[in-house]
Amino acid sequence: MKSDPWIIEAKRFLIRLIPANRELRIQLTRFIVIGLTSVAIDLLVYRLLVSAGVMTDVAKGLSYLCGMTIGYFGNKFWSFRSSQPARRETLSFVMLYFTTLMLNVLINRNLLRIWGDDQHLIAYVIATGVSTVLNFWGLKRVTFRQGIRARLAEQSQDQADTPPTLHHGCNTMKID
Repeated sequence: MKSDPWIIEAKRFLIRLIPANRELRIQLTRFIVIGLTSVAIDLLVYRLLVSAGVMTDVAKGLSYLCGMTIGYFGNKFWSFRSSQPARRETLSFVMLYFTTLMLNVLINRNLLRIWGDDQHLIAYVIATGVSTVLNFWGLKRVTFRQGIRARLAEQSQDQADTPPTLHHGCNTMKID
């Protein structure tokens, strides 16, 4: 049975979205897991605060900060496995997330003004999507960049220090 052309094109498009670089794939996958966890906490806190009568902007800001805290620890120690001291990275993380928080709240507020106050979920999803893309880029390229480089350099050195092992009668390098 032949597949529809649009299905074939959709598959090709999705395959192109998967990074070829293994390290990037791992980081992206872990970032998504941490992000989904952070977003779930963010959404839960947001909905609870809004239903309790807290002003929308305040509820969105507080919920974002809760998700941000989970995001910092998860991304530093699991997604990007940064080996750098926390002080500089923490400051960079807070600056990045503060900037995307302001953008997140602004997008959320403006979408609610355009679509009406009963559209909290769609405004939330769009605001969160924009800040998520910016956060991944900022974490990888700015906040944890030095920690990622240090870890990769250490891994390369460890591999270079590993003596060749005899395998099936020929010398090969051990690669993890």
